[in-house]
Amino acid sequence: MKTQKLVALATLSLCTWAAFASGAEPSYCSLEAFKKAEIKSPIKNLERVHVYRLGDTVLAGLAIGESKASDVIALNNAFSSADSTEYYCTWYLNKGNEQAESSFAHYYVPHPMSVAPDEAPEIYLSTLESSFDLDEVSFLSCIEQHHYLAMGCNGQMHRGPTVFGMLLAFSGCTPDHAEDIVDKVWGLNGVTRSVRRSIIAKGFELGSSRPESRAKMAAALGSH
Repeated sequence: MKTQKLVALATLSLCTWAAFASGAEPSYCSLEAFKKAEIKSPIKNLERVHVYRLGDTVLAGLAIGESKASDVIALNNAFSSADSTEYYCTWYLNKGNEQAESSFAHYYVPHPMSVAPDEAPEIYLSTLESSFDLDEVSFLSCIEQHHYLAMGCNGQMHRGPTVFGMLLAFSGCTPDHAEDIVDKVWGLNGVTRSVRRSIIAKGFELGSSRPESRAKMAAALGSH
């Protein structure tokens, strides 16, 4: 059984590498496919929450700052074994909610429209670069080890959707498709498309510079 599992994983990895070599996007990158992957949140009272099952992995985007930390943790517990030492595989991308700051991986990024358009992409990248796949607890480690990742800002209107788009782009979705997904799910809410897309494009560039991490993430998200 163990040998069969290893063979299956190796085959999946080879297929994923082949897809990237041919320039193909992961299968979940179309808006239609992504919307079909949405599942109902098992936890009530979470604000602006959208949950997706991609392969064996659950991705969640929500208004962490406007939700109770205990409810956000309960969402993790419903799908994952990640604990407090792993920040419940949840990233809080704003400030002001002290319980969220102490419970989850806390990285503050500015409102996309509060800084110069040419500065926003670099600020987001420099703040979050190690979170993608370099930190001991990273987006990739959570997706691979716990098959779960959640993220959000206070209202899940500006910062959170933008970083969610960076994650999709890192995994191989084009910036246009990644932006299209998050815009349709959470809306632009005053963020211009060009600014959001330029930030998301940094996630795509980072994934392109780390092809092994990109392939692992796409495979864990059920790319085929």
